[in-house]
Amino acid sequence: MRKSKKGLYDDRPPSNFIPLMLGAGMLLLCFISCMGVMRWNMHRADLDYARTGTPLGVQRFIYVGTPVPVLGKVVSISDQSRPLKGSLIFTASDGVLYRFSAPHTLANPTVTLIPDLQGWGLSVFGQRLAGVCPNGEVCVRLDNDAPLHSLKVQGTILAWGADGETVYYYTHTEGTHTLHRATIQNDSTWDMITLKGLSLPILPIFDPATGRILIADWDKQKGTTTLFTIPADCVGDAQCRSQKQVISTLAHAITSADYHPSAMCLAYSDFTGAIYLMNTRDGSTQFVVGGTDPTFSPDGAQLAFLNGSNMIQLMDLSDMTVIDLGIPALSVAWME
Repeated sequence: MRKSKKGLYDDRPPSNFIPLMLGAGMLLLCFISCMGVMRWNMHRADLDYARTGTPLGVQRFIYVGTPVPVLGKVVSISDQSRPLKGSLIFTASDGVLYRFSAPHTLANPTVTLIPDLQGWGLSVFGQRLAGVCPNGEVCVRLDNDAPLHSLKVQGTILAWGADGETVYYYTHTEGTHTLHRATIQNDSTWDMITLKGLSLPILPIFDPATGRILIADWDKQKGTTTLFTIPADCVGDAQCRSQKQVISTLAHAITSADYHPSAMCLAYSDFTGAIYLMNTRDGSTQFVVGGTDPTFSPDGAQLAFLNGSNMIQLMDLSDMTVIDLGIPALSVAWME
C-alpha cells in the first residue's frame, strides 16, 4: 500500500511499481552473477579441486584476474628500459646468494649480498627465505633484517607452505627421499610422503588455489613424471598417498616447476633443458623456450629462467620478449 497526500492508505500500486521491481530484480541477478564470478576467480576453474574443501592459500599470492600467458614466438631483445616486477634471488657459482633489484629500469640494478644462507634448495615466500645454513641445518629468515632461525633439522630442497609459517623439506636415506613438514613457531616436525628411486626430487611447491603441496614422482623405468598434490597437513606416507590428487603424467623427467599466480598453469623444465607451460585444468602442455629453473614474478607478468649457459633470462609474457640479464647463476627465484 502507498500513502496518499491526505495521509490515508489505499491498496492501489503506483503506476511504476512493476517496472521498478523488474529493474531491481535484474540488478539483484547481476549482483549474484558478479559474486559468483568473483568467487570462481578466487579458485581455480577446476571442479576437482573445489571438491577438496581445502581453504585458499595466502591471499597476497592470489592475483585475481591475472591472465594466463598466451604464448607466441619468443624474440630476444636488448631493451634495458623495462622494470623488474619484484626482486630476483640467485645463487652464484660459489653457492653465495644475491638479491637483484631493478624497480625502475634493468639498466640501473641493485645487487646485494644475502649472508649466511646457501643457495641450494632455496625457497622464497614474500620477503621470507628458507635455505640451508653452512652447518647443513634448515634455516629461515623472516625478513631482510631478521637473524637466521634454525629449525634444528638436516634437510634440503625446501619449500614454504601457504601459511608462511611452515617449511617443507626432503631428507635422503638409502635411495629414498622423504618429505617432512616443520613449523617455525615451535620447530615441530612431521614425516609426510616417501619417494623411492629419485636421484633428486624437485622443490615441493604449494598450489596457490588450494594450498595443497605439489609432488613430482619420477618413474625412472618408464621415463615419466607423475604430478600430484597432497594435503599440506597430512601425516605419514599412507595417509598422504590416500589423499593424493593426480594432476598429470608427463612423458619426461622434470627438474623444477613453478605455479603461475593464477594457479591456472604451471611452468616446468625437464632434463633436456626445455621449459614447458602446463594447463592445470586439462594437463595439456606447450613448449615455451629452452632453459631451466623457470619462476614467475609475483604478478605473473614475467618469467625468469636460466638459459643453456646458466645465464639469467627475463621473459615478458605480454609480448614473449626475452632479455639476457648477463648474470651467471646456478638457480634463480623471485621475491616480492
